[in-house]
Amino acid sequence: MRLLKVFIIVFVLAAGAVIFRSYIPLSNYLSPITPGVKEEATRKILPRKSATTVPKVQETNTSTKDSAIAKSVPVSEAPPLEKKKDIEKIAPIKPLRTSQEEQSSALTNSGVIFNTNLQRALNILPPLKENVVLDKIAEARMKDMFEKQYFEHTSPAGESASSIAKNLGYEYISIGENLALGNFKNDEKLVDAWMNSPGHRANILNKRFQQIGAAVGEGVFDGRKTWIAVQIFGFPLSACPKIDVSLKDEIETRTSELKVMETTLYTMKTDIESTYPKYGSSYNQKVESYNLLVSKYNTRLSELKSLISVYNSEVRAFNTCLSGA
Repeated sequence: MRLLKVFIIVFVLAAGAVIFRSYIPLSNYLSPITPGVKEEATRKILPRKSATTVPKVQETNTSTKDSAIAKSVPVSEAPPLEKKKDIEKIAPIKPLRTSQEEQSSALTNSGVIFNTNLQRALNILPPLKENVVLDKIAEARMKDMFEKQYFEHTSPAGESASSIAKNLGYEYISIGENLALGNFKNDEKLVDAWMNSPGHRANILNKRFQQIGAAVGEGVFDGRKTWIAVQIFGFPLSACPKIDVSLKDEIETRTSELKVMETTLYTMKTDIESTYPKYGSSYNQKVESYNLLVSKYNTRLSELKSLISVYNSEVRAFNTCLSGA
């Protein structure tokens, strides 16, 4: 009997993780200046805490395999949000081979998904939900391999499951792919072959994956009629708590406004300190104006700290989801 070569390779990408950084409060509250009276003309203005002092905050202690966790940094140093590219790549394992040739082979997308979820159920794992976008990615990959006659996770043109996901707008934290080439008897035998390979088994039983797409097709490869099967696994970004990006923009806007107020207050205080005598209507009017602005500044600073607290809570929740904790 002629030997039939069956190739199966596995690849896992974690290329969609979003990095979020936490904010820390900028400055301390400002203290008002006491108006002067004649008998206290020599009284000095009590020193206040610096308006630009930034308290130190320890870095976030959480960690993740899928992405670097955000660290706490000052608002003024927080970089824009970004997508992290190709965080982790696992090299394809050695292709599997079978010594049996099936005279008839019939594979179906639904059957592949059914048997995959059956294996997860046997291992006390929740079923993967079929996703139409992942189905499209799997189909595109299968058809491209037949058309361009290659059997790899990356096409000669550099296209992969992750690049197609990006083009189709599928946002993910991690994505995985199983490939198979050969004439398997049915869907059950195909999934059994994947399960007998450590790399493919790890994808099928991955606790993080929540969604699946599949595509199978029969065509001519290397001059013979055969099947190519593709599984795409996904852990979507939507599975983690959302972060209100508009809140970050508001924090940055309010931070800039406070810095302008700080500059104005510094100028006013410098003028007060150089004013003599330190009593009378002229002096006290300057003090009153300064104290009114200090009150406004402290109110806005309190509001800013509240916004930062909310934003940081969202970041921590997202990062906890990202790390799988």
